[in-house]
Amino acid sequence: MKEKDKYSPGHEHASHLDENELALFAEFLRHEREDLPAGLREHVETCARCRAEVMAVTDMLGEVGRQETEDERLKTKDQRLRRQETRKLETNLRRLAPVIRVVASVAAVIFLAWIIQLIRPEKPEAGDMAGADSSGSVMPVVEPADTLLLAQAFVPDSVLEKLVNATYRAAHDPKPQGPTNETVFHTGDTLRIQWIPEAGEEYLLVILNNQGAQQAKIQAERSSSLQWRINLEPGLYYWKFLGKEELWKVGKFKVLAVAH
Repeated sequence: MKEKDKYSPGHEHASHLDENELALFAEFLRHEREDLPAGLREHVETCARCRAEVMAVTDMLGEVGRQETEDERLKTKDQRLRRQETRKLETNLRRLAPVIRVVASVAAVIFLAWIIQLIRPEKPEAGDMAGADSSGSVMPVVEPADTLLLAQAFVPDSVLEKLVNATYRAAHDPKPQGPTNETVFHTGDTLRIQWIPEAGEEYLLVILNNQGAQQAKIQAERSSSLQWRINLEPGLYYWKFLGKEELWKVGKFKVLAVAH
């Protein structure tokens, strides 16, 4: 071997490898480089001390590499767990959506019941003369009822609400006039409907509650108006005015209890 090809330590008067040379040989053993300076391998093969130091450095680099791999694995695992938790939360929210809607509906009914309770007349205490007027006669008192059921009787029907004030076929329209949507009746009041009759046509008034159940059906005598005495429980009601084959108008009204 030519003199220039022989390996000599990188530091003067040294007979063993320095830190850079140890790292260089360790990289070679870890397959991170393909070749070594001439004579470096021969020196390590003949020097037990340098060989031991090379193996120690190689093991240390391997441990560092394993630690970095483990850190990366833990990081990936943590990200995966966060994604799983996010998906689980989204799934639970989707499952709870119907329950949330039901709870919101119940809350709305309770709130309406509370409002009704506020506006209802209060029953006077026993022996309290506040229930008497200036003449000494006792004023009528509204007996308490199941507030929740009363509130439910005023909840609008989503299907019938779409029909209220809808525009129907114009030809031969009898233009019925009845209670406005803000009308409030009491039991015993009279509901009146007027219209422009068409020759040969028959007319019918149908009363529905807020669940769409029929409460009354009044056949109009051949005239231009009808009257019907209200005998309904407190609640929200809808009225339909029909011909033989046509629905001419839908309206609504409320019925409140009468003090007695």
